[in-house]
Amino acid sequence: MSLSNQIDTNLQQISHSSKVLMEDPSIREFTGYSFNPEPYETAYRRKLIFERIQLFGLSTALAPRVSVFSNSNQAVISTEATRSFDPRILYLNAAPKWQSETVTNNKSMFYFYSMKPENKSMNQPSNIVIEVKFSSEELKKWLDKSKLEAVDDPFLYRAGAPIIANHSAKLDIITRLIPKINFPSEFENTEPTVQNVRIAHQQYEIYIKKLTQADWYVIDYIPVEEIVKPITANIKLFYVTIGLIICVGILLVYLLYRYVQRPISQLVVSLKKLQVGDYSVRIHAKPKSEFLYLFEKFNGLAAQIQELIEKVFKEKLQSRDAKLKHLQSQINPHFLYNSMGYIINMTKLDNKGAVISMAKNLSEFYRYTTRLENPLARMAEEVQLVTNYLEIQKLRMERVQYEIDLPDGMLEQFVPRLLLQPMIENAFEHGFQQKLRSGLIRIHGLINAEEYCIMIDDDGAGIPEEKYDEINQTLNNPIEENVGCGLWNVNQRIKMHYGEGSGLELGPSPLGGVRVTILWKLTSNDRGA
Repeated sequence: MSLSNQIDTNLQQISHSSKVLMEDPSIREFTGYSFNPEPYETAYRRKLIFERIQLFGLSTALAPRVSVFSNSNQAVISTEATRSFDPRILYLNAAPKWQSETVTNNKSMFYFYSMKPENKSMNQPSNIVIEVKFSSEELKKWLDKSKLEAVDDPFLYRAGAPIIANHSAKLDIITRLIPKINFPSEFENTEPTVQNVRIAHQQYEIYIKKLTQADWYVIDYIPVEEIVKPITANIKLFYVTIGLIICVGILLVYLLYRYVQRPISQLVVSLKKLQVGDYSVRIHAKPKSEFLYLFEKFNGLAAQIQELIEKVFKEKLQSRDAKLKHLQSQINPHFLYNSMGYIINMTKLDNKGAVISMAKNLSEFYRYTTRLENPLARMAEEVQLVTNYLEIQKLRMERVQYEIDLPDGMLEQFVPRLLLQPMIENAFEHGFQQKLRSGLIRIHGLINAEEYCIMIDDDGAGIPEEKYDEINQTLNNPIEENVGCGLWNVNQRIKMHYGEGSGLELGPSPLGGVRVTILWKLTSNDRGA
């Protein structure tokens, strides 16, 4: 407790200074000197001693009043104007500590005596005594100053004496605390002690320090909650700081994810799609960062790649279409040779009906296949072409049977030319030739909302179950030179004309052979050639 140390230091300084003052030549002369009856000489010597003790009183913070008692002169010189000579002072014994006495109910006076000689008998008067005293009011002023400089509220206490506290002290609390304090005895050391005292619902921490220069205790008290309050405030501040750090960290992570990680992920995903052939991929996000430049450049690059790929694809498809048109003019030479041979044989047999029927269907078949000016035709024309082809095959092979059942609404739709005939021809080449007792073709159509479906079934030899997936995959693969022009070409033309979701699919037929399913959706292109 710094206040107790300051008080002890000042008391010790005053007591030591009083002993030093005892050795002052003017004071020592006053011890054995009888004042001269000459008034001027007497006044001069008194003034000299008064100046010494007045300077001494002003040199300390407690502003003590100093009195010098002389036995030989039976006189006193004092800074206290009302102080008179008291011979009892000369018979006091020297004490190592400051003494105090209660003057009024709320005021005490502190005394310290220095004397010569120090080792005298009890009934022997001292030659000279220097009395230094100050009021408890001086200590109160000191406590007031301490109160202004700190938040604590110390006070001085001695049993039986008025409490010395600052003028704003809470005396009601102090008077309730004192009975609960366990004061150390005067023989115990003067080290400060700490005690906890509870009054009502309030816990106080008490600091007690006994003065070494006087039999007084310097006591300071503070509510425990006031001690804990800064700790609690620091803990709250710590948690708030940690919370803010976490929030800032989360915000930084979010910003890093949003403005760095997510754009990078979008770029990586788009690059992977581009790598596997999805050239229509675009990044639509518009981040407010340097990634916007990268996204714009990526979209531009993807658009250029898509444009080049589609251009090459269309060129190859056009090449295949040219090849197809060339083949249309020379569809299956064996088919033509066989048909002409049939006509010759029937002529030799004089079967005019068979010759006429063969010639009629063959001429209509080639008239349609050699018309290359329009890529589209009505479904009814495609059905007529298939009918001509099946009738020709039926004349050559009596086992050939066919059923065609398409809705009227589908017959008026415009579709790519040679949509059905390649599937029928494929059934004869790969199905019926390997199964002699087969020959049934069934063509059935359905309209579901704006979706159209044609199923072509045969009872031919069929395809092993595990081959269908492989064939369907081949039909949907990008164009390659080693892929045939038949079914693949039809499938690609349907996709190009009707878009994704349209095309061919092969599967097992309920008749025992192969079912080819053609699926497409109605578009504005279907309304006219």
